[in-house]
Amino acid sequence: MRIKTRIPMSTLLTGSVGILVFVTVSLVLFFSALANVRNTVDLLQAVAEQAMDSLADDIRAHLNPAEALVEQLRTRVEQGRIGVTDNEAIARFASGAMAAAPQIAGLLVWDKQFREIEVLRSANRGINLKVGSIGDPNRAGALAKRLIAAGKPQWGAPFHEDGVTYVNILTPLSRKGEFTGMAGSGVTISELSAFLASGSKRYNVTIFILYDGKYVLAHPDLEQKTAGSQGKSAETGLVRLGDFPDPVLSQFHNAEPRAQPEGATFSIKSASAGDADYVVLSRQLTGFSDKPWTIGVYAREGRFDEQFDRLGLSIAIGLALLAVSILVTWLLARRLAAPVKQISQAAELVSALDLSKIPRLKSSRVAELDSQAEAFNRMTSALRLFETYVPKRLVTRMLQDTNPKAAKPHEEILTVMFVDVIGFTAKSEHMSPGEVARMLNAYFTVVNRCIDAEGGTVDKYIGDAVMAFWGAPEAQADHAARACRAALAIAEAAENDAEFPDIRLKIALHTGPLLVGDIGAPGRINFTVIGDTVNTCSRIESLGSQIDDGSRVVAMASHETVEAAGDGFETRKLGAFSVKGRAGKVQVLLLGSQK
Repeated sequence: MRIKTRIPMSTLLTGSVGILVFVTVSLVLFFSALANVRNTVDLLQAVAEQAMDSLADDIRAHLNPAEALVEQLRTRVEQGRIGVTDNEAIARFASGAMAAAPQIAGLLVWDKQFREIEVLRSANRGINLKVGSIGDPNRAGALAKRLIAAGKPQWGAPFHEDGVTYVNILTPLSRKGEFTGMAGSGVTISELSAFLASGSKRYNVTIFILYDGKYVLAHPDLEQKTAGSQGKSAETGLVRLGDFPDPVLSQFHNAEPRAQPEGATFSIKSASAGDADYVVLSRQLTGFSDKPWTIGVYAREGRFDEQFDRLGLSIAIGLALLAVSILVTWLLARRLAAPVKQISQAAELVSALDLSKIPRLKSSRVAELDSQAEAFNRMTSALRLFETYVPKRLVTRMLQDTNPKAAKPHEEILTVMFVDVIGFTAKSEHMSPGEVARMLNAYFTVVNRCIDAEGGTVDKYIGDAVMAFWGAPEAQADHAARACRAALAIAEAAENDAEFPDIRLKIALHTGPLLVGDIGAPGRINFTVIGDTVNTCSRIESLGSQIDDGSRVVAMASHETVEAAGDGFETRKLGAFSVKGRAGKVQVLLLGSQK
């Protein structure tokens, strides 16, 4: 389903970076005031709330790609676009998602027999595919039952395997209501800690995450401080808070609470380490495990004393920087959004197969946008070449048709047309190959235009003949009338179109039941029609030589076509003719002008 409310990229980038800058300024102001008097704490309570909200949002945004990955896979499995045992399709899908979200450690997929497909990120940031079996089938079975009962993705407890601990999410997979397997993805706590380290460095604070209030889940110095640690949990691989070598964080539960601002959703504590005093802010974050997380930051009190005397100036400078940053971000966002919007508009034209209106995308100084533009230009060049060899109108209608059985072979009452050049062999033997090609291309161009104008489908070229039909894939109650109008349009063009070559034509129309749909071998399938109606129409066309009255175009139609077309056309009976392959005779009429 398409989202109704969509946000322009320039607005999103401006808002996101603007909020980030705002939070940065707010944190500086908050920690400057927190070390002083109560009224300053009250003044900055809103800023602190926004800072903690931003921290929670940043952590969610960092982990959400893993949830989006399994949710998208779940949807594609439900739609039948990916099978749980299709190694290559799963690897391609995971590789694309992991390329866009480098924090994702990998994707694991299990079928009902717990056969395992692993797509994991390697040490050099590449992608490795591994197929095997799950280690503990009993545990996997219990996990599958829990997921089936939940019926949606579930974040689980930290998972420890091969010396690595993951924050993980699992989802059941099903097809047509039947359980087919499960899938999981996640982020390593090392990668999550690296993410916190970048934020800690940016704000000059220490950001941390605790699991169940007892274990350190993520910390800027997690790798250095826990290397060789003996206090790790065997189940989760996490270090207990009391054993973690951070003198401030280890006091978390025993730190002195500070006055809590009314209505605040975070707690404030004081802690000391050595000769320094620290302020600790924390709140709970739910939704990413079976037990709550505690997210928080701490920083030295003394570093804010100088800013306290300049609080007013800091606010003014902060707001000015915010305005400048938003302005710069808005300008940059517009520059970045312009080529993305251009690609989006071009993609809409591609979906409509309107390739002639697609401009060549300009190069960009941004590497990713430049690569995207180059790839898109190559794609449209390939599509233009592909368009030459397939009926554009047919493909467009098939794309617009939401019925999955539209192309499945089935019987319909349709009208078929054959157009052939009278005396082509005699005429072409006195022409060079190039002249013959130019003559045929000019002739085919006019005929195709007339057929297309009446909603017909050109089925194939048979030497100098054209075969077309009406009534499929798009249902056309007036298919016979459309075919008659197209025949008259061809006759009109042959008489008056300066581009039409100096040739005479015979046209045959016949209406009847046909098998229509995708017919052929894998890799070479045509949407075509077959049946006695086609054969009969071809025989009627061959009668043109017998009843040739010398006119520029001899347009013939069977009694069935004229009857189906209604009384809107002038006709003249030519008689009943025996045609090869039919026991009875075929009533043929000469098609005149439209009434």
